Amino acid sequence: MANSLKPFNAQGRLWTTVWSQVGGLIILMVIEVLFELENNPLVKTGLSYIGRSMLVYVGGCLLILSVPFLLDWIRGVESYDDLSVDIGVLMFVWLDICILLLLVCQERGLCRSMLLPVFLLIPIAYMTVENPDKRHRILIVLGMIVSGMIITFYLADRTSFSILTLLPTFLIYALVIVLLLGIVERRAEWKLWGAILILALITAGTIIPYPLRNTQRIKGLYINTTDFHTNAHYRYDIAIFLVSLLSVLIPLMQTITVIYQRRNIRRSAVVGTSTPEPRPAQ
Repeated sequence: MANSLKPFNAQGRLWTTVWSQVGGLIILMVIEVLFELENNPLVKTGLSYIGRSMLVYVGGCLLILSVPFLLDWIRGVESYDDLSVDIGVLMFVWLDICILLLLVCQERGLCRSMLLPVFLLIPIAYMTVENPDKRHRILIVLGMIVSGMIITFYLADRTSFSILTLLPTFLIYALVIVLLLGIVERRAEWKLWGAILILALITAGTIIPYPLRNTQRIKGLYINTTDFHTNAHYRYDIAIFLVSLLSVLIPLMQTITVIYQRRNIRRSAVVGTSTPEPRPAQ
C-alpha cells in the first residue's frame, strides 16, 4: 500500500524525465532545421553552436542515464531505485540549465534568444517528476533558473564572451546538487545551515560571471555571439513560436504519462490487496 501512495515509481520518474530530454533535443533540432532551410550566412555561427550543443546534449544524457544503473549495480540493489533516480533527474536538470545558459548567451542574451521559453519549461517539467515529499528541491531548481536568467540578462548584447565566464557557475550549480543529496537531505541538523549555504552558493554563482565578463580572449574558449533576432527576424519569430508551443506540449505529455502510471499503480495495489479465494479442503 505504501507504493500506491506515491505518484509513480522510480523507473516511471526516470523514463518520464528521459522523454522530456527527448523533447528538449527536438526543440534544438527544430531551430536547426528551420534556419538551415533559409541558408542565411549571418546566423551560421549560431547554428554551429546549436549543432555542437545537440551532440553534447545526447552524449550527456546517455552518460547520465547510465549512472543510476551503474550505481545500483555497484550497490547490489534493484536497478533505478529512488536514490539513483533522484541523482539522475537532478543531473539532467543541471545539464539542461548549463546548455541553456550557454546558448542563450550565444544568442545575445535573455531578451534576444529563441530559447527564452525553456527557462519556464525546465521547472515545470521537473515539478511533474518530483515526489511530493521532496518538493523542497523545486525551490532550488527555481533558484538556479532565476540565477541563469539574471546572468543571461547582464551578459546580453555582447559580440563575444569566454566560456570561462560561465564555467564557475556551472561548477557551483553541480556543487549545490551534491550538497543537497549528499549532506542536507541525509542529516537533519544540516537542514537550516544547508539551506543557507545553498542560497549563498546560488547567489555567488549569479554574481561571479559579472566581473569575469571581460575575461581576456583565450583561443578555443571564446564564443562569438549571433543575433538571430536582427539578422533573421522572420525565422526568429517562427522559432520562438514553435519553442513556446513545444514548451507547453512537453509538460502536457508528461502529465498524461503520470496519469497513466498512477492508474497502473492503483490497479496493482487493488490486485495486491484483494483477498484470495479459499482453497478446497484436501
